[in-house]
Formats: sequence, C-alpha cells, structure tokens
Amino acid sequence: MTSFPITPAQAERADTFAVIASTEVNMLSPTERKTLHQRVADMYAMVDERDRLRVRVAELEKQHEAVFALHRKHDDSDHCVADDEMWPCDTRTTLGDDSTAEKSRVEQ
Repeated sequence: MTSFPITPAQAERADTFAVIASTEVNMLSPTERKTLHQRVADMYAMVDERDRLRVRVAELEKQHEAVFALHRKHDDSDHCVADDEMWPCDTRTTLGDDSTAEKSRVEQ
C-alpha cells in the first residue's frame, strides 16, 4: 500500500468520517449490516478477479508475441520460417497478421 503525507486537518476529517460511518453502520439492522458486509466482500472479490484477469491477459499477450515472432516470412521466399507454409502461414493468419491488419486500416 502506498503511503503519503497528510495534513493534521486531513487526518482529523478522516477520523471524523470514520466515526460517522461507524455510527451509521451500527444504526443498521443486523440484516442490513449483513447485506452491506456481503456487498463489500463482493466488491473486493470483483477487484481481485479483475487483477487476476489483468495478469492473465498480460501472460497471453507475451505468449502471442513469442509465437508471432517465430512465424515470420523468409527473407528470400514467400514461406514461413517456423513451419515452411506459404506466407502468411495459418498460425500468423489465426493470430492476426499485423501487416494484413494494417493494410485493411489503410484501405478504409
């Protein structure tokens, strides 16, 4: 967690807010309090899932880049270096050949 300096006035306002929030929560019925706690728990679970998915997306992007780098055109022929298929190879086409995507953007 990042720490940052706060002024005494900010600390006092934060303390005041915490007391008000605590008092308001204590005024809730047990059922309302349970619902509030469940919603907070659900929110934290969603944040955790979002963070997990961001990590997974980053991993998949790295894998994509690695495979993409292997499948490149021979300098002296219209074949793929990795599998010797005609260029662009099926792997490159499936992954989305950047040069093909760029051509379609330019043509539009």
